[in-house]
Order: sequence, then C-alpha cells, then structure tokens
Amino acid sequence: MSRPFDATSLQLAVTQALANADIPAGHANAFTLYATTDMGVKAVISRRVNDVWQIDGIFAAEPGTGIAAGVFVKATW
Repeated sequence: MSRPFDATSLQLAVTQALANADIPAGHANAFTLYATTDMGVKAVISRRVNDVWQIDGIFAAEPGTGIAAGVFVKATW
C-alpha cells in the first residue's frame, strides 16, 4: 500500500481532483489541498500546459515531521 503523500499518490490525487473539477475554459492555474485524516496536508500549485496539469509547487505539513516545501522552476521569460 502506498503512503498517502508519496509522489505518485499526490500526482494521481491532484490530477483526478482537477479532472473532476468544473474548471472554466481559459483557466490555467489551480490551488489544491490534499489532506489526510491524521492531520497531514499538502497545498499544491498546479499549472495547465496544453491539456496536461503539472505540479509547480508544494507546501507540506505532517504531524511530527515539521514543515517541508518544494519549489520548482518550470520556465523563465
């Protein structure tokens, strides 16, 4: 069984939530929360590139582990 916050589970959960959401045409950015019953939470910033949602930034907090964050440079212009 995969851990709720492993990279694969997070990607699948966020992708599924975005696919199920009624996102207006032309919207290319999303903010989602991924939470577990043991009070863990990940806040995810995603951007749609063509028809694919990619995760651009992650903020995470889990009980007993402190705070973690991820920042990824996807493009510069």
